[in-house]
Amino acid sequence: MDEITLRDYQSKGVDDVARLSSKGVRRIIFQLATGGGKTVVFSALAQRFISRIDKKVFICVHRHELLEQTVNALKKVAGINAGLLIAEYKTICQKVGDLYIPFNNAQVVVCMIETLNNRIKKYSSLTDGVGMLIVDEVHLGNFVKIYSYFETQLIVGFSATPISANKKEPLKKHFDTIISPVNILELIKGGFLSKNISIAVKNGVNKKKLKIRGGEYDEKVMASLYSQSKNIKNCVIAYEEYCIGEKTIVFNCNIDHSKLVTDRFVQAGYNARHIDGTFSKEEREQTMQWFKNTPDAIINSVALLTTGVDEPSILNCIVNRSTLSLPLWLQMTGRAARVTKEGIRQFKIIDLGSNIQTHLDWSYPHDWNTYFFYPERARNGGGPAPTKMCVECESLIHLSTKICPFCLANNERQQVYDKNIIEMEVITQGIDIDKLISKNKEYMPYRTLHVTKGILISKFRKHYTGRQMTDEIKNLLNGRYQELVKQWCEKEAKPYNLFIKNLTKKWLFDEINRLWKTNN
Repeated sequence: MDEITLRDYQSKGVDDVARLSSKGVRRIIFQLATGGGKTVVFSALAQRFISRIDKKVFICVHRHELLEQTVNALKKVAGINAGLLIAEYKTICQKVGDLYIPFNNAQVVVCMIETLNNRIKKYSSLTDGVGMLIVDEVHLGNFVKIYSYFETQLIVGFSATPISANKKEPLKKHFDTIISPVNILELIKGGFLSKNISIAVKNGVNKKKLKIRGGEYDEKVMASLYSQSKNIKNCVIAYEEYCIGEKTIVFNCNIDHSKLVTDRFVQAGYNARHIDGTFSKEEREQTMQWFKNTPDAIINSVALLTTGVDEPSILNCIVNRSTLSLPLWLQMTGRAARVTKEGIRQFKIIDLGSNIQTHLDWSYPHDWNTYFFYPERARNGGGPAPTKMCVECESLIHLSTKICPFCLANNERQQVYDKNIIEMEVITQGIDIDKLISKNKEYMPYRTLHVTKGILISKFRKHYTGRQMTDEIKNLLNGRYQELVKQWCEKEAKPYNLFIKNLTKKWLFDEINRLWKTNN
């Protein structure tokens, strides 16, 4: 059996598993971003294990489509002839053409969780001779039921997003440690994943109207809001503005919402189809084959395509929903990150649900060790991650970040933080100084600045109805205003000096005091 050629981080990850296992650690989480080569690591772990220890390896997946996909990958990557444990056959088998033949001496066996659980209940001897259990998408939590059958075996759970779907059952409860040999930014820099461009689009959905149940937005309420005609139209408009003619995947709220969105795309003359978990195996295969072979295809889904999709030709990912789940956000947005045979390319993430403000950008290097050892407690509420803008490149980064992972700028200096400060950054978006100068050129020189001041305050009042005006908010607004004043000075070839700063600040504060005194 030939040795597998591994990337440096893959080799390190496999070595880390072997090192920890030799020290008696029996349960390990292996975090690896989507597109990092998880199947290759599966194969390398299985190959290394069976070549050194005379015991079997079971690989447990969560969807039927992944059974043969994993078996084929083990054969291609490592030359391993893996067996299948499937519900239709009583014994471990091997697929040869269209036939399934007994293969009880297979050293590596691929199965689904429910099948394995049911078989072990009937035949406890099934675990005899098994030395390692590999669990795919371990964060889903439906594998917990089988862990008690493998008390002495090595269990390695794989996930791109190792945060348990059930906060009452954190991964730390069932695993001893976590390894994370590489982050998304490092994969991008190494040429193993594509670079993304993220676009946050204001879609008109008021997140304050969304209800939270069990730590996530209530599906029915969310779907009802996103299914409003104007919001479905906004999804099509976003596609037309940023993705038109390119292969695109759209994640929607639920099946009914996804079908409505699909119909609107079709009515607009675009090549769109819907897929969901109710589709038969044949229907899924046909739809995915169409998607693969159609350059301008738009596929609408709910959650079916968040895992197990290996289609490098996807160029755009539209997230047409909101979520409080970081794993779901990363799984959705990572669908278009794979590198094509032609090489690296950029892909676009179109966020219609204000998710970037909550979870940061897809490429942000999250600290998975902290998530594992200090899991978030189960709670009903939710809310945005504490964030700030990088002082240099203005990327959204976690509040505690000292060195920006995107531009390496020092962000150690304490910054004023308000739970709405990030949303305030968008108030100046859409204020075009060039257009305002052109429109007001026949008036007094400073008219443009007065008009700008009015627009800025109007936008603030619209976003923050009923918000108490404080000195902190005044200064934040002035900071945004001064950016526009500076642009105006540059366009008009005027000095941006202390005089103009103080003058425009006075104009702004006088207007704020007048309006808020009246309203309060």
